[in-house]
Amino acid sequence: MTFLQIVCIFTSGACLLNGIRGVIAHAPFAVPAGLGRMTGPDRPAVPQHSEPRAIRAPSGASGLEPRYVGRTPSPVSVLLPASVLSDQPSVQAEHGMWQNVTVRAASRRGRSHMRRGEPLQDAFMVLPSEDRRWIIAVIADGVGGSAYAEVAARTAVASTIRELGLHLRNAVNGPTPAGWRAVFSEVAADVGDARKSVHGYPGTDRKPLPSTTVVAMVAPADARPGDTVFVAGIGDSMALLLRGGTGQWEGILGPSGSSSDSGNDPTAALPADLGDLRTLEHGWARDEVLMLATDGFARGLGRGNSLRDDLAKAWRRPPELLSFLRDVEFKSATFDDDRTVVALWQGAFDRQVK
Repeated sequence: MTFLQIVCIFTSGACLLNGIRGVIAHAPFAVPAGLGRMTGPDRPAVPQHSEPRAIRAPSGASGLEPRYVGRTPSPVSVLLPASVLSDQPSVQAEHGMWQNVTVRAASRRGRSHMRRGEPLQDAFMVLPSEDRRWIIAVIADGVGGSAYAEVAARTAVASTIRELGLHLRNAVNGPTPAGWRAVFSEVAADVGDARKSVHGYPGTDRKPLPSTTVVAMVAPADARPGDTVFVAGIGDSMALLLRGGTGQWEGILGPSGSSSDSGNDPTAALPADLGDLRTLEHGWARDEVLMLATDGFARGLGRGNSLRDDLAKAWRRPPELLSFLRDVEFKSATFDDDRTVVALWQGAFDRQVK
């Protein structure tokens, strides 16, 4: 190796090192000033810096801009939940189809839980029935004032899926009101058992034991215009309808038969409020999008903001999964609760996804 070659190698290495230093020095992120110590056995401490700094992402870092609704929210510190497990994520999203129904589902931890280091307290599940004739969709919203509300929500969706699956073995024409009551009675018992399982956990001496709202939908997998869809629920989680032809939103099942503008009713929840059970049968028109939504999303559709009109256009056909998640996670200073939506379109739209 000649002296000139050695000089070239040394010069190239020095330039590379300086380049790395420059990237680090100008990186668009920063380490928080101080995370503090864990205070108490169940929740992390709030970061010690006084105000969270808004970090600007690199230009082009994301193909999707946030969807803002109303007044832009102030930045908050996003704290990890006390436990981070793969089966308890802060963000969930899924898409696909079954026979002639296309599904989008998304759930996102709300800003109020982010800044307190609390987990996502919503849950959802979508599953075909044993005979593959039906699609079962369930969402639950753990009541925020109760301890370990996420336990009640996850228990409720799993129990509802199981009990509906057993019921549909014999209910060949879909659930009846009596069948729904039998299903939700079992769900209430399972949520009650889940409450016992967390009794004595840190925090249960300061808050009520967990409870949850639940709403479920049973739709024909090989759906055709006019086919009957069956819905039942307890609490302020809702079943919504978007008419693709007109862009109209309608709350078809919710507290006191309310529309999506409502939300002032006291929250009924399982296991205590089985008497609040409401059921509905709906003829599914070809251009209708059927949805289950927790109140963190449904209340955002109130009059006076652009969300309902924007989504009426964006959701005429099933959007790409990341677009759907962005829409569910709309940014607003007014709405900071967890959001969960499961949406069903009539038609097999996901045959050729790029």
